Amino acid sequence: SIASFTVGEGNSGSITIDTQTLKLLGGANLGSSTFDRGNAKRVKISANYISVGGGTLPIRNGKSFIFSSGITLDPITAKLLFGTDLNLSGSSGNLEINANTINLYDGGSFSVSNDAGGNVGNLTVNSNQFILKNANISAISNGGNNGIIEINSDKLILVNSKISTSSNLFSNGGDIIIKSKVLAGNQNSSIQAKSKSGKGGKISISTEALIYPINNITAESGKDIFSNGTIQIDAKSFAPSQKLSRNFLKFSQPSAIDCNQLNRNSSFYTLNKDFT
Repeated sequence: SIASFTVGEGNSGSITIDTQTLKLLGGANLGSSTFDRGNAKRVKISANYISVGGGTLPIRNGKSFIFSSGITLDPITAKLLFGTDLNLSGSSGNLEINANTINLYDGGSFSVSNDAGGNVGNLTVNSNQFILKNANISAISNGGNNGIIEINSDKLILVNSKISTSSNLFSNGGDIIIKSKVLAGNQNSSIQAKSKSGKGGKISISTEALIYPINNITAESGKDIFSNGTIQIDAKSFAPSQKLSRNFLKFSQPSAIDCNQLNRNSSFYTLNKDFT
């Protein structure tokens, strides 16, 4: 594992990796954390090929991950590990991943999070080909401002995978921005921007080809329907599969859908419960 963390008022160090190939397997992890008032700093990875997933080592059930986090420890654990009480209020840092090809699989994840009080950093992925299989990308807030997930790719494929932002207290759900020439999803994949008590986030998807569409896209709030977020999709072409789930797109009301009226090639589709 490679990690940078702070347990005081000072910030953690940044992590910058520039390599041809990066593989994290069998529970390996890479990232920055804050346990106290200091901020976790940026993690930036640049590579030609990145693979993050399961393996044979019995660590965290073999799930590997890249992260930036704010972590709350109970007083007994804090005393045991660091010999002092900790008061988490620092922010987690930004996470930026750049690669020609990225494979995220078998429980692998990219995440930015903060357990209590502090803000959440942004998560950005730039890749020519990004494949998620049984994997997750997430931004999670527990009181502070949530982060933004942004994915820029020529080809983005989701298989039984999730891209999500969530806020567990009164903060708003983070936004999700996806720009991909081809976007494909299957086997219960989802894109979600949720908040428990604040406003739902905004989901913005821009693609030239939407193939095997995502089963579930939601931007909702547990507060009330008037606090739900918005979903905006700009798809120039649409190629459905006969094997799709009946729930192709699920929009919480009220939602704002903008199919880019200036572009006559743009279209918006919903499939009802009778679709098979």
